[in-house]
Amino acid sequence: MAIRIPLDDVKTHCIVLGDRSKNSIIQGGHFVRLLYSTHLCTTVGMTIDVPLKLQAAAPKQDRLWCVFSVLDNLDVIGKIASIESQILSSVSQNNENHCTKLSKMLERGMVRMCFNDAEPQPGEDLRFLCRLSGIWENSGQVGITYKWTAEPINRPSTNT
Repeated sequence: MAIRIPLDDVKTHCIVLGDRSKNSIIQGGHFVRLLYSTHLCTTVGMTIDVPLKLQAAAPKQDRLWCVFSVLDNLDVIGKIASIESQILSSVSQNNENHCTKLSKMLERGMVRMCFNDAEPQPGEDLRFLCRLSGIWENSGQVGITYKWTAEPINRPSTNT
């Protein structure tokens, strides 16, 4: 079971950064693991339950392309952008080298994500989850490592 933090309950002061390690994907880069720690527990990474208001979704292979109205989701986009900015600022005070792909993607009104189990059915309500796992750095930029997933709401569980 994954611990999901509702977007409105994310406390950026609970985000703790781990040690820098060599990034195995970006040559000459580094990776910093993100932890979320409260008085109750500490998780490696953090999964945010993001209440996007979806307009359309189209499955393609193992991905789900989701389109939403930027105007209808301005509050959500602003909160995600603020979280991203605060995390990146804790690593680098130079805003010019912040790679804010997460918020830029939301500002376009379209996201590509994985779906956890079965493919969503037409008209099915979806829960959007954004997992932040760490921060990548190279010689000129710093950004967040994240993954979007979607899962149906109120679908009977296949776990026994």
